[in-house]
Amino acid sequence: MLGVELSEKRWIPVACALAWLAGSWVQCIASAPLPTGNQSSILVASISIFVVFLKGRKSGKLPFLLLSSFLLASARFSPPPKQSWSKPPDEGRPVQFCGQVLDSHRSDQGGFEGEIIPIPSKGGFPFRAHFPSISFSSRNNPPQGPRRFHGVLKKSSWGWQLNHLFADPSFQHHRGAFHFLTRTRNALRARLEENLPTPEAGLARALLLGEFKAVHPQRYALFRGLGLLHLLAVSGMHFWLWDSILRRLLCGRLRFLRPLLLLFAGGLAGFRAPVIRALSALFLRDWHHHSGKQVNAFHLWAGALWVECALLSPREQGLGFVLSYSATASLIWVNRTRGGNKTWRIFRSSLAASLATSPCLLARQGTLEPWSVALTPPMSLLLPPRMLGSAMACLPGSPGEMVGVFLEGLSKFENLILELIDQLPATPLVAPKISLSAWALFSLSSVVAMGLRNPKLRHITICFALLGFSGSLLYPKKGEPGFALLSVGHGLSAVTAGHQKSFLFDFGSMSISPNLLLRNKLWPHLRKNSWPVPREWALSHRDYDHSGAMKVFQKKHQSQQIFSTPGTFTEIEGMTPFQARLWNCPMRIEGEANAGGCVLELIGPSGRVLVIGDQFGRDLRWLCTVLEPGPIEVLVLPHHGRTTAGLPELLNHLRPREAWASCSEREADLAATPLLRKRNIPLRLTSEENLKWPPVENSFF
Repeated sequence: MLGVELSEKRWIPVACALAWLAGSWVQCIASAPLPTGNQSSILVASISIFVVFLKGRKSGKLPFLLLSSFLLASARFSPPPKQSWSKPPDEGRPVQFCGQVLDSHRSDQGGFEGEIIPIPSKGGFPFRAHFPSISFSSRNNPPQGPRRFHGVLKKSSWGWQLNHLFADPSFQHHRGAFHFLTRTRNALRARLEENLPTPEAGLARALLLGEFKAVHPQRYALFRGLGLLHLLAVSGMHFWLWDSILRRLLCGRLRFLRPLLLLFAGGLAGFRAPVIRALSALFLRDWHHHSGKQVNAFHLWAGALWVECALLSPREQGLGFVLSYSATASLIWVNRTRGGNKTWRIFRSSLAASLATSPCLLARQGTLEPWSVALTPPMSLLLPPRMLGSAMACLPGSPGEMVGVFLEGLSKFENLILELIDQLPATPLVAPKISLSAWALFSLSSVVAMGLRNPKLRHITICFALLGFSGSLLYPKKGEPGFALLSVGHGLSAVTAGHQKSFLFDFGSMSISPNLLLRNKLWPHLRKNSWPVPREWALSHRDYDHSGAMKVFQKKHQSQQIFSTPGTFTEIEGMTPFQARLWNCPMRIEGEANAGGCVLELIGPSGRVLVIGDQFGRDLRWLCTVLEPGPIEVLVLPHHGRTTAGLPELLNHLRPREAWASCSEREADLAATPLLRKRNIPLRLTSEENLKWPPVENSFF
């Protein structure tokens, strides 16, 4: 039956949209860029499209259309090549461009920070392809309206940053609708901050203005751990709710205001990808209804996909494109069948959306979010009153204090439930060793089975789902033993994995919060290498940049700390094929936190690795007396490469083939660099990427 429907001409755009989503989906879950993401795939797709326009049987052209859609999507969403800089990354480069301030607010350091969107001008649009928006920091509040901006552009761990911002007051530009929207956004932001408490104002800014960074970090971490981030961000769900509310409020002659107000709400939210996605579906639906035509939900889904791909670049769409369209397609598919009571249908939809997006999240984050299935439906009930309360706080003459009390009450109730659930296991479920292909087979087969009407086909699909589920549990993916130094800025986080278990040495950073360090650095790296979650750990010393995230790690994972007596070493068992030793330097200086502490030595089949914390001077000279002479493979430099006391003696004794430094982009010019150059020792920095030994080639899955 499905093949007959797809052979009809009106289903071809839907089939091509599914193939397009499949190409982007496969490219998303691949651990390395696929060979389809290059010029050859575009050539094959072009040939396929050419074949479609040749005369012949129509039924034989659909496979070529599907193939071309798959290959073009795979090429479109392939990772961009790394950009080369004419200067070291920490220095940045001077730039000037025309732009519009989208968001400006006071920072914790006393200056101003926000976001700028580049705009076209007679001088060109230099950042259109690569920089949809740029964060900035400035001592003074930049003027509103279009301006020519000057500054130093640099890449940071969270995106692109423009420092030393200067706005040219002599630049003139047409003040159009964009300027009006910006002034309105700033006015609404100020009103929300005036009428609501700070946490509620931040959440209201996220729901109304799309300013996701305004959400309180603790609430963000709580929602992310439970898989509920889609409730905090402006998305299709929010605009469908606005549409339902406006349909009930604007009746009769006022109906024409509904699309205008939806467009206005989209402009306030910045017309980002989720907004374009939702408005496309809503307006396509209204257009069909106005024409007196019945429209299938899959046609709306496909139409919104093609509109978004035509208007936005892959960078602007991001991972949200794959997650959103996968979840929506699964919702449409499973609701084809109307069996069961209403409660089951609601939770079935939540389960289908969670399963459809789980392979992408597993590939990118190394986690599964089972609590999202049970919590999304009840937590969604709090969304309409929160959105209405946030909108009321923006109105002139509104009872801001009463609205603030109401929203605070909602948040207390919400936090009470979520904090209790956060104490339970699997919030989220960290699964670095689950086979991605087996889990994808299970999740997609389960979604297909929930929407099939034919009992025989449903039973066959359920068998495939059970096969994938059993394969993901019984045949975990085996990772190669190794050592990795994570890119954490100014800090240190080293992971060692053997055949049976892994070990964590230090876990902290001065530039990345503990929750983000755990979720964005450690878990994805464990997933990428198929390493188990560490159950043992040790600290070189207790400075924040070495231990700040360890409490968060202990909260999520049961683990124990390994200690060593000063002047000796402790053997860490079970790290085959490595022999892992935790040395404790005996030197102690009162008032000096960096004196003494632990050092990790790894002895493997292909060489040795030594990881040093912030030790210096006599500690390094003591290590020369107890460690076997070199050569060794890798030396992680002491104190992030910023100290030289005792380092020449250690380099002469160990003769490392490579030196690594865990440092930020601002620390690229290290004090240890001249000593390394003198001895022809290459230096690698974690400010550029995660470092791993021994190096291995990436696989696709």
